[in-house]
Amino acid sequence: GFEKVKEQYKLNNDVTVTGNVSALAGFGLDDVEYSYRVVRKTSFPWRCWWRWYPPIDDEQIAYGKGRTDENGKFHVTFNLKPSLKTKPSQQPVFTYEIEVTATNAQGETHSDTHYLRAGYNEVALSTNIPSLVEMSAINTYDIEVVNMNGQPATTRVKRLIYRFDEPDGINYFEANGQNIAIDRQVLSDEELKAKFPGFSFNGSNYKMQHKTLVYEDEVEIKEKTAFYPGKNPLTPGKYYIELKSLDDPLAVTAKEFSVYQKDARTMPYKSMTWYQTDQTTVQPGDVFRSSIGSSANNVRVWVQLLHGNEVRLEKW
Repeated sequence: GFEKVKEQYKLNNDVTVTGNVSALAGFGLDDVEYSYRVVRKTSFPWRCWWRWYPPIDDEQIAYGKGRTDENGKFHVTFNLKPSLKTKPSQQPVFTYEIEVTATNAQGETHSDTHYLRAGYNEVALSTNIPSLVEMSAINTYDIEVVNMNGQPATTRVKRLIYRFDEPDGINYFEANGQNIAIDRQVLSDEELKAKFPGFSFNGSNYKMQHKTLVYEDEVEIKEKTAFYPGKNPLTPGKYYIELKSLDDPLAVTAKEFSVYQKDARTMPYKSMTWYQTDQTTVQPGDVFRSSIGSSANNVRVWVQLLHGNEVRLEKW
């Protein structure tokens, strides 16, 4: 088996992974031939919504053979080469899969696999806040800091929370399930309002240009901290959080989320449709509540409740 890795490795450095080939009785087997191969896998666990991330195939970066020493230990040395198809700003994580196969004098074959992780940045930031959160539950969620091996880490973080400005009306494109960035406008705002009252025609690039900073701080995070420590509550609406490490410029993440208030009689934000349930799974005999709404006037809603393929309820 492999010896446990205790340090964090850096890209483009040579590393040596050590392990041992043992008999069933537990003692090491010396002078046993082994072969190894190292495969690099690329992932993007800390994604920012505005970036594009390329699909990257796994690639074998090293292979070879050797013989165990007098204590039955083997040593695999290779370079932590990054994929040249990525950029440091994309915060890729490279997982190096080391597979060692050894055959003893009796012809028995033993294989084991070990994994190392490395990236351009030394730490990574993330938050488990969902895309839709109830107002009173915001601080049940965290901001977390880990190193490239997924272990808890410490860093100073700049936290910025923005509230998206409320548009004049229901977004026409979102109401039709479209995500459009507008590069030109043919009809005037007055003509659009006359033809489509109650709707706005803001493209997907509109909200990032119309947001208000509602909270800002700098905090040292040791492993994790509460999502929002502000005194003023985040009221219903659409928000955007941006996290930046002050110690590692590459460690940046951002996320959009929406806040609603339980039992409220008003929409949390302007939308053609709004649907929310107080739980995602129920047991026989449980009671669950759902809320349905719209920012439009005189809207008729068709409700259908399914259990598997069976229709349990349908009504206007």
